Amino acid sequence: MTSATRENDSPLLTVEQLSVEFMTPLGTVAAVNDFGLSIGRGESVAIVGESGSGKSAAMRAVLRLYPENRRTRIRGAVAFDGVQLATLSNRRMREIRGDRMALIAQDALSSLNPSLTVGYQLTEALRIRKGWSAGRCRKRAVELLDLVGIPSAAERLKDYPHQFSGGMRQRVLIATGLALDPDLLIADEPTTALDVTIQAQILQLLRDLRQETGMALVIITHDMGVVAEIAERVTVMYAGAVVESGGMRDIFTSPRHPYTEGLLNAVPRSDRRAERLASIPGSPPSPTTRPSGCRFHTRCAYARADCASVPAGLEIVAPGHASACRYWKENFHGAD
Repeated sequence: MTSATRENDSPLLTVEQLSVEFMTPLGTVAAVNDFGLSIGRGESVAIVGESGSGKSAAMRAVLRLYPENRRTRIRGAVAFDGVQLATLSNRRMREIRGDRMALIAQDALSSLNPSLTVGYQLTEALRIRKGWSAGRCRKRAVELLDLVGIPSAAERLKDYPHQFSGGMRQRVLIATGLALDPDLLIADEPTTALDVTIQAQILQLLRDLRQETGMALVIITHDMGVVAEIAERVTVMYAGAVVESGGMRDIFTSPRHPYTEGLLNAVPRSDRRAERLASIPGSPPSPTTRPSGCRFHTRCAYARADCASVPAGLEIVAPGHASACRYWKENFHGAD
C-alpha cells in the first residue's frame, strides 16, 4: 500500500489527549500527559525517547492493559478503525486486542513462559479465539515460524524458550503477535539486548512482514538508529509528553526541539569517529515531580528565563511537523 493511498484513508488508530496517572504511596505518578497519535493503515510509526519517557505506558493504555481501579487514572480518547475503545466492554476489548491489535512485549525471555513449549504458546490464541483443531493449529504454528525465519519449524515446536537463542526467541515472540493476523502490531523495544547483526535481521523481518501482510506497525524504542531503519513517521516523547512529531526525514534532517537534537547528536556516526559522542546533560525528571514550564528546560542549552514558567505545547512548524519548543525559530538557525 502506497503512502498516497494511506493518506486518502481514515486513520486506523487515533489517540487524543491521553493521560495516564498512577496513585502511589510517594504521590501521583504522571506517566503520560496529553499524548496524541494518528496511525494510517499499513503505516510505520516510531515512538522514541529515554527510559521513563512514557512510551510504553501510553501504548499499554491504548490497549487498555491497565486495570480499572482507583489507583490508575486514564483520560483521553482512543479510536481504532472508528470505534471508541473506552466505551467497549472488557470482553469486546479483549477480542479487538487479540484479533486486530497485537503487542510484542519487551524482553522475549521473560515474556515467553519457560515451562511451556513454543508450539503450545504459539497455538494458544488460535485454540481459544478461533476454536481450531490441534492439527490446524499446529499447521498454522509451523507457518508462523517459517514466516519469521526459524529453520526446521516443525521440529522446533516441541522446544522450550531456553532452547532458542536471543534472536530466535524474539522471532518467536513476533510470531505469537502475528498469529491472529492483526491490523496493528505494537513492538515494544523488539531489539533490546540483541547484537547488531540480530537487530538488523529483526528490523528487516518487521519490514518484510509489513510488506507481506499490510499491517500497521508502532515500534517503541530509545534507539534513533532503529527509528531511521524502519519508521515513516516519528513521535518523540520526553517526561510523559510529546515534544516533537513529524516525518522521519524531517526529524533527522531538521529537528525542531532541543531534546530531539540531543538524541540525534548521541547517535554514533561514521564521519565523526574521532569525535567524542555528545550526551544530554542531567537526568530526566522524576514522574512525581515534573518541572513547571517546558519539561526539558532543566537540561536545555537553549533555555531562557520564561522556559521555566511558561508551558510549551506542540506548535506546527511545517506541514506534518510539530514541536513543543517555543523558541524553535530562534534556536534552530535557518528554520522556516
